[in-house]
Amino acid sequence: MGFVVIMAVYLGALGSFLFIMLFGESRMFQGTGVARAHQFVTSDICEWGGWIVKMLCGQRGVRCVSKAEETCCGRPNPGLQFFYLLCVGGGYYFFFTHAAPLIPGASVSEVHRYTAPLCVLASLAFFFFTSFSDPGVISPDNEDAYMKAYPFDNQLYMLKTCTTCKIPRPARSKHCRVCNRCVGRFDHHCAWMNNCIGEKNIRYFVGFLFGHILLCSYGVVLISSIIWGELDIRGVLASEFTNAGKRVLGGQAPLLLLKWSLIYYPVLSMLIIFLTIITVALSAFFGYHMYLIYKNMTTCESYKWKDFEEYHIEQAYEEFRRKVEQDEVEHPTRGRRDSASGEEELVVATSGGAGLLGRRLLRCFRFLKCWGRKHQPSTGSLFQVPIIAKNNIYDHGFVENMKEVLFPRSLHVQTKNSATQGKSKRTKHV
Repeated sequence: MGFVVIMAVYLGALGSFLFIMLFGESRMFQGTGVARAHQFVTSDICEWGGWIVKMLCGQRGVRCVSKAEETCCGRPNPGLQFFYLLCVGGGYYFFFTHAAPLIPGASVSEVHRYTAPLCVLASLAFFFFTSFSDPGVISPDNEDAYMKAYPFDNQLYMLKTCTTCKIPRPARSKHCRVCNRCVGRFDHHCAWMNNCIGEKNIRYFVGFLFGHILLCSYGVVLISSIIWGELDIRGVLASEFTNAGKRVLGGQAPLLLLKWSLIYYPVLSMLIIFLTIITVALSAFFGYHMYLIYKNMTTCESYKWKDFEEYHIEQAYEEFRRKVEQDEVEHPTRGRRDSASGEEELVVATSGGAGLLGRRLLRCFRFLKCWGRKHQPSTGSLFQVPIIAKNNIYDHGFVENMKEVLFPRSLHVQTKNSATQGKSKRTKHV
């Protein structure tokens, strides 16, 4: 029983950490323990560490830590790339030294001697394509193609000039502060790739995620089959064990089999657990990016749309509050007093499609107390959360959105411009 508890605690702690790191910044968890835990792990610990360094080493130590942080996080850094290669290389080394000698086995054929390294090489290919390919860097030479590829929606994007690059900033582009360059259809800066994820390499990035999900899943199934075959060869599955005072066959006691595997095949068992956790985490991340493709949004745009909606709701609420205050001045004696507390309750209602943000505002504003009097002003004391019109002009349906990911629009525009210029030159020559 103690073994089961230890494994449950280990997996629960690791899974909770991954969940907090992946989803802690999501607005759906604002004000919850998940958001506070994310804040603690990503920010508070750093602040406490800085305070301890200042106490022990003074300002000189703080400056050294700040410089190290800027070097690691504020500028291109291949550290996580090497860490990724170390993880892949280490995992394959353990597979080659502990699992490969057991192939072929009772449950696996010899073909896996060749398919396993091929899957690893294919995943590494996606990694290198994503890391070292052009994400869609905007320059004066290709600026016109990006301008034609994506129109301005006058909601999230309007014609502006990048203050750093000194060139007009096309729609859906962003200046990456880490790489110090403007990137077309900017999604995010990926520290694991040490590169921006933009219009021209988002296809490789999605392929990297999907390929690694398949690789890790394949590893889990293959290693599990190897261990199962070894258990069968050794007669463990057909042997009888005492489990909770009852005699059961080994094949019918999964916890006993797991314990036996951890004792006699600890490296392979730990590899299965590691690959399972990575598969779950990558699947969640891949699912999120497929949702973004379905909506034809980037990671950056998803946050911009939420800020856009929140800004307009806050503006509407400020206008509502101004009218309530004005009504208080014009009708100071108007209203009904609550018999118990004499305090005013400001009620917030959501309309139709206000969605998660509306529900969050409802929780935030439902019990706001207003100036010691419960009343019904002439403007109405019920704040109706407005439906914010979000016109995503870039969403053309899942099929067209996927085509846009696989075949970047700017390349299509550049090819079309080149063909037009070539045709014009031939016409002049004739």
